[in-house]
Amino acid sequence: MKFFLYIFFCINISNVIFANNLYNSDEYIIKFSSDNINIYKEKKIDEVKISSFNKIINKVLDKKNFNLIKNKINIKFVNKFILNIRINEEKIVENNYFSKIKISFDKKLITNSFIANKINFIDFPHPKFLILIYEESNLGNNLLSKKNNYYNFLINSSNLEFSEYF
Repeated sequence: MKFFLYIFFCINISNVIFANNLYNSDEYIIKFSSDNINIYKEKKIDEVKISSFNKIINKVLDKKNFNLIKNKINIKFVNKFILNIRINEEKIVENNYFSKIKISFDKKLITNSFIANKINFIDFPHPKFLILIYEESNLGNNLLSKKNNYYNFLINSSNLEFSEYF
């Protein structure tokens, strides 16, 4: 039994150690052809900044708070929270441009901004979960049925956490 607990503990620790930082974007590939590469490059990088910031904020906030903030998101707003930008494998051949870009955001600035604006957030994405409810009554048994009263309650609930999954 101790052996299994030890293995379980090691697996959980390794997941935490090797987990990607929530405030780092995915690696984006920018590829285009243009006569004015510098201007178009800046435009594309700005699009990547906004897109990756939206993804990160969407993971940290619930729908209600995300909808409050999404109207404020523009390039000037996003640039406040950028920690660094890494451009790898940048290639310019004639009028063709190619690069891989990754953006890191400043976790401390983002969380301080949420706290200052009194916005509820979580520092880690919540996992998806499955709810299985077995309802047993004198009239019948319901497991995965629309007749299950508990599922109906969760579907019709005003709690946003449950209603978004149905």
